[in-house]
Amino acid sequence: MNYARGVWHHPLLALHETSDFIVVDRGGDGHNCDEQVLPGTWLLTQAGIDRALAGKAARVA
Repeated sequence: MNYARGVWHHPLLALHETSDFIVVDRGGDGHNCDEQVLPGTWLLTQAGIDRALAGKAARVA
């Protein structure tokens, strides 16, 4: 185990087929471990992630 300052410690594990959390790691100043409650049910897929990233890249270009 590594508990060094500034190192992400992997505190969440999906132990069943369905899990009710998502971990978003980001860089930069400020808090990087904020817990949020999301309304409703969300389904995160690789295709959805790819579309979101493509849209972000288009806005930056």
